[in-house]
Amino acid sequence: MKRVLILDGHPDADRARFCHALADAYASGAEAAGHEVRRVRLCDLEFPDLARRDDWETALAPPAILGVQQDIA
Repeated sequence: MKRVLILDGHPDADRARFCHALADAYASGAEAAGHEVRRVRLCDLEFPDLARRDDWETALAPPAILGVQQDIA
């Protein structure tokens, strides 16, 4: 069994988006093959917009982003 992390990066939560359908299909296939699947949907995360260069260079990442970084690691 493999551990699979699916990052659905579409910012719109509308389930009609093609990106969401691709993520769903990939998850279904991986689960059917017996793999452990975890999903992250960008549209479900709460974090402030990056407005300035300093926001991503020196500021601490918001908790939602830290969680995703841990999932990737």
